[in-house]
Amino acid sequence: MDPPMSSTVRAFMGGLVRKAVLSLVVVLCAVRDTTHAESLGSGPVIKSDEEVLKAVKEAITADPNGYLEGWSSDDVCEWTGVVCGQLTPKKQTVTKIDWSSQRLEGSLPDSFHKLVHLQALYLQENSFGGKLPDFSNWAGLKGIYVFDNYFTGVLPASVGSLKRLQALNVRNNQLSGEFPKDLEKLTSIKELDLGFNDQLKGTLPADIEKLSNLEFLRLNGCQLHGTVPSMSKLSNLKAIRLNRNYLAGTLPAFEKTMTSLQELDIGSNQIQGELPAVGELPMLKSLDLRSNKFKGTIPSEYGKLPKVEWLKLSSNQLTGTIPTELGQMPNLQALYLDGNRLSGSVPAEMANTARLKDMSVENNSKMCGDKVKIKKGKVRSKGTRVGKACATSPTGADEF
Repeated sequence: MDPPMSSTVRAFMGGLVRKAVLSLVVVLCAVRDTTHAESLGSGPVIKSDEEVLKAVKEAITADPNGYLEGWSSDDVCEWTGVVCGQLTPKKQTVTKIDWSSQRLEGSLPDSFHKLVHLQALYLQENSFGGKLPDFSNWAGLKGIYVFDNYFTGVLPASVGSLKRLQALNVRNNQLSGEFPKDLEKLTSIKELDLGFNDQLKGTLPADIEKLSNLEFLRLNGCQLHGTVPSMSKLSNLKAIRLNRNYLAGTLPAFEKTMTSLQELDIGSNQIQGELPAVGELPMLKSLDLRSNKFKGTIPSEYGKLPKVEWLKLSSNQLTGTIPTELGQMPNLQALYLDGNRLSGSVPAEMANTARLKDMSVENNSKMCGDKVKIKKGKVRSKGTRVGKACATSPTGADEF
């Protein structure tokens, strides 16, 4: 069983998410205005845009915050959360919609795809349902944020045609079907988040390295299978979350070319083989490989990761002893090694880790030796012989 997430880990992960979101806001600042921004142009909106937005208003079934009170004007460009831009000297068009976090319920009308000049769509944290619109008409779209809703059906294949798209976040909906095959065509994409759509199936594209601008890859909590492709050419990548899938095989090396990588989470899959080489990732802060089928020993090179705060290798089939080098990690705050087949004692060097608050070696029945006290927390050792002397055989090896 994995240990409970400590307040240290929750704080760290929350900080990482906040930094990631802030980064994307900066990237999209050209199209991301305030919710109540005024129209950027003058003149009436084109008729087709007006008809679409009025159809949206009719499709809203619940508005607990009274948000639609800001949609009373005959000019839809004055509606709260709608930004228009100049299309012709006398006409405007809708360029951005931001109805995020308003608890709106309803669905998007079939005509929604007719907003052909849309550049940014923010519908996150509502209760929209039904199918996502066809994306094929939105050649200028740069950002799609519809996470934390109830959208169903498949992710439209037309998403692969959005050459300018920088962010696609459909996290935590009810999407199903196969993982889109054309996502590798999104050469401008920086954030790709399809996580927690637990009916989304398929395999990761073998040529995912074509997404050279990718910074955030979050596909956790789906039903992806197959193997993890190489990503060593993605030098801008900051976060990889593939946990809680059905991925198998062995992991590729995460090369030193991935100099921006801060988070690597491939926990709760069916990965086999030895732990991956990650010893030259200078920015890595979180490494989570829990609940897989890894065998072999813990690489001593993990102790050379200068910024790692969270190292989680629990619930695998790891053997051997804990490398003393792990006691040299200056920023380590949480170390989870429970549920393996480790032996020997907890290295005395762990007492020197200035920031370590939580360490678990539970359920490693062959571990023994002196208890080690860490400065800011404790070492949990239930299901081991830690605290008892390691018996030594005539050959000098530990005997169990």
